[in-house]
Amino acid sequence: MKISKGKNAFTLIELLVVISIIALLVSILMPALSKARATARATVCKSNLKQWGLYFELYANDNEGKIVSYGPYSPTNAGGPGADTWVVGLYDYYKSGGEALRLCPEAEKLNDPEIAKRAWSNAGTDGLGNDLDSDGIKDKPIISSYSINNWCYSKNPKVSSMWGTNPDPYNWQKTSGIPGSPAEVPLFLEGYRWGGAPWSRNDPAPPTNTETHNTGFGRYCIQRHGDTVNIVYLDTHVDRIGLKALWNQRWHKKYQRSAPLPTWPAWMQDMPEE
Repeated sequence: MKISKGKNAFTLIELLVVISIIALLVSILMPALSKARATARATVCKSNLKQWGLYFELYANDNEGKIVSYGPYSPTNAGGPGADTWVVGLYDYYKSGGEALRLCPEAEKLNDPEIAKRAWSNAGTDGLGNDLDSDGIKDKPIISSYSINNWCYSKNPKVSSMWGTNPDPYNWQKTSGIPGSPAEVPLFLEGYRWGGAPWSRNDPAPPTNTETHNTGFGRYCIQRHGDTVNIVYLDTHVDRIGLKALWNQRWHKKYQRSAPLPTWPAWMQDMPEE
């Protein structure tokens, strides 16, 4: 039997139905794919932080159990292992790790005005016209999106600062032999500068996730992974917690987790507590 030309062709209505079905499937699948990509990026970030925890552990093993010491670089306080911030103190450990290890996959390189996404540099400017300290390694600039808990720094007798000359009774200083559980002490986590120092449980949260002046919780309270943040703890385990749960961590030796919580700003009010 002879089949007439065009017998098996789609009609216009059939073609429109197929296009509509494809569009519907795409609209259903896209959120799932986006969520899967975000989950994968968060997993890579956690893997990065696990490696950073090992760097801190290696440094401590090489330096009598001490964590790197704090102190802005100058010729008078340079010298000795870690006579600076972690950027210098850990340099020999992370220098071969590559940029990917220093950046959360969700972080933008310096050119995003939103703190929630922006990484930072230890040399030059942050891409927004703000000068940054060199930390004494101007010839070895790095870009990173992770920050230390300043209360973990060890004592540096050549520096006069809150985290330097007189850190006790607040600073942890070592990776072992500390009171309580090291698994509750944040060591290194996502941030928009290289360190922060939460002081009290009732310290206010930043009014927005683009706050640039809050040197405590504001350094870490950012939305790279929705309402959560990745942390490596002093025992080198990594966890992902809610932003509000930042206030329940053991930031320093005298941090009171029984103190009242702050009043949450509008952008955080509907977030889960943990």
